[in-house]
This record gives sequence, structure tokens and C-alpha cells, in this order.
Amino acid sequence: MEYEMKNKRYNIIDLFCGCGGFSLGFSQAGFNVKMGVDIWYDATVTYKHNFKNAVIINEDIAKVSGRKILESLKITADDIDVIIGGPPCQGFSISGHRNEDDPRNILYKSFADIIGYIKPKVFVMENVPGLIKLFNGKTLEGVLNVFSAL
Repeated sequence: MEYEMKNKRYNIIDLFCGCGGFSLGFSQAGFNVKMGVDIWYDATVTYKHNFKNAVIINEDIAKVSGRKILESLKITADDIDVIIGGPPCQGFSISGHRNEDDPRNILYKSFADIIGYIKPKVFVMENVPGLIKLFNGKTLEGVLNVFSAL
């Protein structure tokens, strides 16, 4: 089933896109994948293979602005319906090191900055249960505060 509104497919951007698993699900549901952003070069090569019409930004998300995304796509913020992404989870995962000081633990802030600039109709952020439970809930509190402020 395709999600359409007045015969328009919803446009999505995938932050922390990796090879495109999250985008694949949205694509199979009828969404139009416009862009993938990830720092891992090999993953973005695979992403581009999987989503030939998508624009790729292979860069550290902390250095990518909402403005850069829109300029790369040559569209306005009104053209973006959904932003999806799964910030790195290694610092939270029970199968990882669970390091409170892992610098990747705060990349959700870059995700939020882009959301705040583009203001999509919807965003979906995926992560592991450890984000909620570990570090006495400090990370969850930080995530909730950042997104509530938007």
C-alpha cells in the first residue's frame, strides 16, 4: 500500500542511513527516498546502489546542516515530509561497551538540529532499549528535552 496525499508520495530523508535498511522499509511502503546521509563511505556506496535516485551526503552528521541538505536536493523544506534515522547505538547497546562518554552518544543532537531546521511533518528516530535504561536515564532525558524544545 502506498501512502499518498493528493497523488503525491511522501518524501523522506534518512540520516545515519548506513546501507539503507530503514529507507528500504519506507520505500516498500511507498515513500520516496530523496537522500541518505552517513559518515561511512562503504555504506553510502551500497546505499546509492540500493537507491539510485537518492542524493548521498557522505560526511559526519555533526558537519551537515539542514541548509546543506536542502541545497544538495535543490528543494525547499516544504518538500520534505519525513526525516528518519537511527543515531549510533554502540554507547548504549547491551552488546556494546556502554560507555557514557562515547562521543556518538550525542549525535541525536545533530539529528534534532536538522529536524529543527527543516521541520518535516513527521520524524522517526530509532535506537536500542539501552538508550532509555542506561546511565540512570540521563540520555533519555537529554533526548526528550532536545526534541520537546522543537
